[in-house]
Amino acid sequence: LRADGPTDRPFPVANAAATRDFVDVRDVAEAVVALTERAEPDRGEAQVYNIASGEETPILAVAVRLCVLAGKRRAVAQGGRPSRSGVARSRGDASRLRRAVGWVPRVRWEQSIEDLWRELRDGMARAA
Repeated sequence: LRADGPTDRPFPVANAAATRDFVDVRDVAEAVVALTERAEPDRGEAQVYNIASGEETPILAVAVRLCVLAGKRRAVAQGGRPSRSGVARSRGDASRLRRAVGWVPRVRWEQSIEDLWRELRDGMARAA
């Protein structure tokens, strides 16, 4: 996105209507630490905990946000091709995790994208 420079050209997004449940890596790390420190497993039983925001975010929304951060590129849906994974919608349920350790995600996907973009931009500036 950035290498092309600021333009008003469309940025095609395949499978733009697909949704995913995005969780910031800092929240994931916090959940894993909380589980290792505070979760009491039932004796002789394994438990599965989903680390999820519980929110569906369209891929197009993520592409739009990245285009805004990169400059004037416009994210546009590129037809209705099915997802390569075969999963059109994805949303996790972290209720077991919340009950076990009180974890809830703190960083929204928009903030996560902005923080990542800032780190990449600043890293490129330092390297130059």
